[in-house]
Amino acid sequence: DVYGTYDPDTGRVRQVKAPVTDDVLLAHLKGQQPYGVYLLMKDIIRALAVDFDSDQLCYPLAFRAEAWRQGIFGYIERSKSKGYHVWMFFEEQGVLARKARQVAGQILSTIGQPHTEIFPKQDVLDEHTSYGNFINAPLFGAFVPKGRTVFVHPGKPRQPYSDQWELLAGVQRIGEGKLDEVIGNYGLPEADQPREACESD
Repeated sequence: DVYGTYDPDTGRVRQVKAPVTDDVLLAHLKGQQPYGVYLLMKDIIRALAVDFDSDQLCYPLAFRAEAWRQGIFGYIERSKSKGYHVWMFFEEQGVLARKARQVAGQILSTIGQPHTEIFPKQDVLDEHTSYGNFINAPLFGAFVPKGRTVFVHPGKPRQPYSDQWELLAGVQRIGEGKLDEVIGNYGLPEADQPREACESD
């Protein structure tokens, strides 16, 4: 019942309190009106994004590599203006946001980037937080031809995947049990969210 958007010319963002329909998604894919997704549903998420606000590729690549070392998958998207997002996708029923954010936070700490933004920014929606923060969805049609808002190949990170839909159809989803395993591997207290260095590309 809510989504985010922005003016591609001015960059001004706004919230739209209206249903997310097929028309909303189609307008995004056609490059007519950007769609921003609110990832948090009470305390459950089906996706998480880490926002690297820098064009240095070493950080998203290091994040993906450390996630892979823990047996979980991350997908690197070139963002609309600068920097990269690394997305994690979870099982359809979703996972507890606090566990996913805890794992992402520890990975960021391990690669020396503890202050990098994680979306969603909260563990739970409550009386003080109705929606949380939105993040712009990938594949905004106006930017795709420019090589922006597209998923890139980790082996050739300046090169978009030739078939974005094939990539998305085959994403490896992460279950909550796997998050519990990673939390155990790191030796983290379940409720905690801890927050060396990689060189620039």
